[in-house]
Amino acid sequence: MSSPGARRGRPPTFGRRELLDAAAALIEREGLDACTLRATADQLGVTAMALYRHVDSKDELLALIPDHLLARHRRPDPVDATGPEALRHVAELLVETIDANPAAAPLFARPDLGLTMADAAEWCLERLTADGLRRADAGVLLQGTVALVIGLTVTGGSTAATPLAPIADRTLGIWLTGIRHRAS
Repeated sequence: MSSPGARRGRPPTFGRRELLDAAAALIEREGLDACTLRATADQLGVTAMALYRHVDSKDELLALIPDHLLARHRRPDPVDATGPEALRHVAELLVETIDANPAAAPLFARPDLGLTMADAAEWCLERLTADGLRRADAGVLLQGTVALVIGLTVTGGSTAATPLAPIADRTLGIWLTGIRHRAS
């Protein structure tokens, strides 16, 4: 007798990482609309039913893509970064990831980008509060920066040819000045 919750059938020949790699490659090659469970299964050489060992639906598969892509591009967080440097680091992670995967850009407009982004955000908040900002103000600053970066990259306002740095630096300076003025 098998244990409760045990899955029947053959063991999977692929893992979640391979599934997400296949889906991301499909999106880049054929576009977001082409990323179906059946097309992703075809990429892996399995049946669409085999994917249900890893995801419950196409929506879940697409929701996992941003975190998977961010994890590919995340560099170690600089230990001694200042708050503004931490914001730039998070912004660069987003820009590099979206620029490298432009067909997946609309998926980054979702509110939950996954654990990789959550870890980067928590590190950034720690750096901002270490610089003297209240956590609530640091959160607003981080949210605004992420929204600006995603908005610019998803709409095509930032690419390798038109870097985000000058816009981000100017905006960041204005936001920091406003928050520090409000705190004093």
